[in-house]
Amino acid sequence: MKVIVWIQGASVLMPDSNAKATRDASQRTLLMVSPYFPPALGGLEQYVFRLSSQLQKLHNWRVVIVTSGDRRGRDRREVMDQLTVYRLGYTMMISHTPLDLHWTRRMREVVQQVNPDIVDAHLPVPGLADAATFAVGNIPLVVTYHTASMQKGRLRYDLPIWAYERVLGHALLSKAERIICTSTASRDFLSRYSGKSVIIPPAVDTEIFNPGSTAPGQRFLFVGNLSRTHVHKGLGYLLQALRDPRCRDVSLDVVGDGDGRQAYESQCHDLGIADRVKFYGTLYGDALAQRYRAALSLVQPSTNDNFPTTVIEAMACGTPVIASRVGSTSTVVQPGATGYLVEPGDVSSLAEAISALFADPVRAATYGKAGLELVQSSYTTEQQAERTNTLFDEILCRSA
Repeated sequence: MKVIVWIQGASVLMPDSNAKATRDASQRTLLMVSPYFPPALGGLEQYVFRLSSQLQKLHNWRVVIVTSGDRRGRDRREVMDQLTVYRLGYTMMISHTPLDLHWTRRMREVVQQVNPDIVDAHLPVPGLADAATFAVGNIPLVVTYHTASMQKGRLRYDLPIWAYERVLGHALLSKAERIICTSTASRDFLSRYSGKSVIIPPAVDTEIFNPGSTAPGQRFLFVGNLSRTHVHKGLGYLLQALRDPRCRDVSLDVVGDGDGRQAYESQCHDLGIADRVKFYGTLYGDALAQRYRAALSLVQPSTNDNFPTTVIEAMACGTPVIASRVGSTSTVVQPGATGYLVEPGDVSSLAEAISALFADPVRAATYGKAGLELVQSSYTTEQQAERTNTLFDEILCRSA
């Protein structure tokens, strides 16, 4: 459920009197700073949303979210699934990164109103998290880092990214009392801060993502952002693999949307596979879980990724995974146990893995069962919230 509480000009934020009235004396307040938040679809957004919901539900935190709003839009405060969400408008967008020169002042206003016990800023997308660095004062700051380097292999993007990671990003990470890394790949990238780093991986809401009663079909599944800035998700390579003679009987469902979708649809026509590929657009919750359950396998052919949430969502539904060997994907996609790993960008190996699993549904079912057991043992939202709450408790005790 989503309720708009107020809409106000960009320079003025009204007090959250309703939240203060309902807060009990023992409740702590956590301010989550995230570059994006649902309805935006992405691993970072889902990580923040699920964790915030569980901390508020299970551990007596009042969780407030600060995220980007609309370009040239007004700031607004909403209530979304019992979470208070401040959406701050911005003036410019650089490579999928919203920015505004006045965010620090407006962030400071939010901090004064919310009066948080802890601030958790999510990186690596710059902007809001950096504004939080200058706005939190002496409030304990935690940074959650969701990937390794942001560098894309393109000089015009990599030069400013390199500068950011060594100046503003370094200032934020240095100020943080603790750093939560979402994978071993993140921790290795931030090795200079290893003394204050801890790994808490993404998690799955198993009340939504579970095997259900749907029998798996024969179609493969891709889930991801179809924006031009997300070509690293690898859908282009997957479509090329479907043209391989070994995959001539394989069909694919694509879940996701973005400004690159038309180009992918055109690629399907050019490759002669349009009749075997169906685009569903963006799906959430139960509708997304249904697509996982109905798939023979999820295919996640990223060329640059950290720990794709889609992988453990699929496993939670009992669906095996074919994925690229990037980031920390190999910690959950285990060859011969829960799925297949291929080298990023290797179309031939990807086609071979798809054809092998397509020809052996019994193996697919075995991999799916093993993946489900792995998620249930280590990657549920309850476990994630418990680990995070323990860390926050330690910080508050130390500060006291």
